[in-house]
Amino acid sequence: MGAYVISPVKTSETPLSMSSYRGSGSSDSKLIKDYSIVKAGDVIRPAFLHHVAGDPDLTGLQVYMEDAEGNRVNEPVHYSLPGKNAEGISGVLVPVHDLNEGLTDFSIPEGLNAGQYTLFFNVLGGSNILYQSRQALYYISDSDFSVGGLRTYMPGVSDGPQLIPPGTTILLEAPIISGKELDPYVVWYNGDRKIGEGKLSEHYHHLLWTVPEINGMQTMKVEVFPFLAGNMPAANTRGIVKEMSLPVSDKASFPRSFGDAGGGALYWDQFAGNVNPAEKALKNNAVLVKTQESPPRWAPLSSVYGLVIGEDDIYRIPDFSAALNTESNTEYDFYALHIRFAPKNEGTLFQGQFKTAGSDLLSLNLAVLLEKDGIVFHIQNGQNMYTEIIPVDLFAAEDFLTASLNFYSFKNKFSAFLELQNPPSSTQEVSISYGGTLSGGGTFSFGAKRSSAEEPVTDENVPDTKSPDIAIIDEFFLEHIRKTADI
Repeated sequence: MGAYVISPVKTSETPLSMSSYRGSGSSDSKLIKDYSIVKAGDVIRPAFLHHVAGDPDLTGLQVYMEDAEGNRVNEPVHYSLPGKNAEGISGVLVPVHDLNEGLTDFSIPEGLNAGQYTLFFNVLGGSNILYQSRQALYYISDSDFSVGGLRTYMPGVSDGPQLIPPGTTILLEAPIISGKELDPYVVWYNGDRKIGEGKLSEHYHHLLWTVPEINGMQTMKVEVFPFLAGNMPAANTRGIVKEMSLPVSDKASFPRSFGDAGGGALYWDQFAGNVNPAEKALKNNAVLVKTQESPPRWAPLSSVYGLVIGEDDIYRIPDFSAALNTESNTEYDFYALHIRFAPKNEGTLFQGQFKTAGSDLLSLNLAVLLEKDGIVFHIQNGQNMYTEIIPVDLFAAEDFLTASLNFYSFKNKFSAFLELQNPPSSTQEVSISYGGTLSGGGTFSFGAKRSSAEEPVTDENVPDTKSPDIAIIDEFFLEHIRKTADI
């Protein structure tokens, strides 16, 4: 007697979520080993994948389900050939005339909780079990669970390139819709090589990946399971699989917002999958430093991606405040912090504190805030404070904006103003006096903690998000220009 090869087939009353399939002859059925996700209302149909009619040893089949703890969750179903009922075999007796064509469906137990379960198939010879087969499945009850087509995003300001330059770090996205009781597990592949995996709550619907330094097509694949019951997906199971092909060519390139030369750059970062400075920045090869002990997060918008900033994603910029001191009566150093960003929620886009020495004045504070009525410019030194808003509907259209925070120090006066490029607008220039000199102990950052009075907003696509994203920064450029005073 040879081994019996058995596989369950899942059928459904929603053909849209199914595809035609070998095994049962039903146009809306799938082998569970090839599609292991079962919803409420689905039924299970056992099927021998080889012909067993006429086997004198085989008398029936027993089928039942167990949960992850090994507890049976349904009354076993005992399919029995005519005249071959077996004593001692438990379950609901279902007489069948043929074990290949006559096996009928059985339903998932009502009220079953979402989770991983195992189907057991006992091939019977009288009262003996001749062979046992098992098949894991993911039961999601009435939860939503779907995966859209894969998407890819470039760094820079490209408008949807058809070709990707070799060596470019791109952002891959698997659009996942799932119920709150699920936390899908995402596995990424380049060809057959696994390149990343993790839970949706860990933001693995996005993956940074560096394209190989070769021309040609790259096949990308993602497999998404509704949850992870152990340390890895169960053996012999399949989730939802999506694939795409990426064209890679050394003839492709992507543009930048602030010019390739970087002639007057103190800091210049294009956020091409890391927080390292651009190659041609002239000074200070330091990188942005995240204040929290967590990896950088990246998010797409339109055809590009950028760095996420927010309460849980704050980045310090290396101190440059001492460079503003000047002893000249005719020249001064002018600085412009250009930020290309996409606003997501109200909060602090940038804040800076210039500390002073040799006087009672402790600090000069600058901030750029995103609010529902527009982008806010704030400057303060002790009791001297000025705030102005550039009216713009920041959150109406999802697009990147460019803001420039301009500032300089001349003859113990600190001056600053804010410009917005799209639409073109500006605050007035404000000057505040201070004593002593700038000490060089300033602190500067993208993002800031929200006040306790502000209510966090939940990101519906990611379970258990701690706080909302404030903005996506695509590029920033700290420009330095030596100017002659207009005396």
